[in-house]
Amino acid sequence: MTTTKEPNVREQVKQVVDNIPDSELHAALRYLEYLRDQSDPLIQSLLDAPEDDEPTTPEQVGIIEEGWQEYRDGKGVSLEDMGRELQP
Repeated sequence: MTTTKEPNVREQVKQVVDNIPDSELHAALRYLEYLRDQSDPLIQSLLDAPEDDEPTTPEQVGIIEEGWQEYRDGKGVSLEDMGRELQP
């Protein structure tokens, strides 16, 4: 919801951010991201979703271990290469 005061408050927030000590910028960023995410319905749905409580099968554990071993062996594919492979 937009109000007539919002631009003024937004400018005040920008001024405060400009005056935050460098040593505190990371904490400020995390807090601002938290505030932003609280108003995003998709992110809120994901945060509110129940934890996956299904047990992992031995077959799934094997697949996961195989993937990690391929990663450790340097057999991974970069995101750019994967994008090129998936393009028609």
